[in-house]
Amino acid sequence: EALEMAQSRSLDLVEIAATRITDEEIAQLEECVARSIEVVDDHEAFSQADLEMHELIAKAAGNSILQRCMAGVSQLGKVSRRRTVSLPGVTRRSVQDHMAIVRALKARDPVAAREAMLAHLRHVEDELKHIKPSDEDGAV
Repeated sequence: EALEMAQSRSLDLVEIAATRITDEEIAQLEECVARSIEVVDDHEAFSQADLEMHELIAKAAGNSILQRCMAGVSQLGKVSRRRTVSLPGVTRRSVQDHMAIVRALKARDPVAAREAMLAHLRHVEDELKHIKPSDEDGAV
């Protein structure tokens, strides 16, 4: 349920953000992607950069209610995020996804931003299916 809510809200947020994002916020997102490239093999640091990117997008949307909602869901997803980033190829795939999201946001294209986020979320969801239930330890 938390994953469904996160997916739904992430799509809404990125679409709204595309129409409201500032040049400064785009620069912050680009820095976050650059940092994630630097730490692509450090799962803990990558998880932090990933979380920061999603928080920056929520902030750029300029909707404090949606932002607070996502912050709560994001906390629930920390365990599953740690698990997915340890799977082979996930961090590199996520970097590519994040670059596409930032390109769409930079173009101020809400449709492309939503499509890029949807592709990213589907990749993450596909990877979550590779985690055995016994490995989840309460992951969301």
